[in-house]
Amino acid sequence: MLVVVYMDDIVVTGNNSADIQALKAFLHEKFKIKDLGELHYFLGMELLKVPNGLIMTQKKFTMDLLKDFQCDTLTPTSYPLVPFSKASFTEDAPADATAYRKLVGKLNYLTNTRPDLTFSVQYLSQFHQTPSTAHMAATIHTLRYLKKDPSLGLFFNNSEDYNLQAYCDSDWA
Repeated sequence: MLVVVYMDDIVVTGNNSADIQALKAFLHEKFKIKDLGELHYFLGMELLKVPNGLIMTQKKFTMDLLKDFQCDTLTPTSYPLVPFSKASFTEDAPADATAYRKLVGKLNYLTNTRPDLTFSVQYLSQFHQTPSTAHMAATIHTLRYLKKDPSLGLFFNNSEDYNLQAYCDSDWA
């Protein structure tokens, strides 16, 4: 059994439904909890059951992020980080550091379900101290990448086959 607690939200899961029901009854007796049924949304992450597993996505968070930074009307792009040179970043005018840090922090939260953003966010995080307008433009470009498919997430297969599967787009190079 696995119990996840965050503030006043609790997720209980496991492979023995009798144990889960007993724990919920005990918690209700002590704390008067409300059982909301199967898990669909927790900490900004949406969980979608599909016939062969589970998909964890942050679509709502992504859509809200696009709206917050007025990127919901911009054209989507196919790659998460704009091609750049270090010189172009260092020779540019300064940007609003607070807005930049806020945006990169939110992008960092998205890496929980979007590993495709990890390198871009890690790279953009290096410029928190003195971001330039080019850095901000690069983060906006990353938002445009999110707009292409905001529902991407992680797939957890319910198969008992524990073989590692990897995929590569050899044409992308």
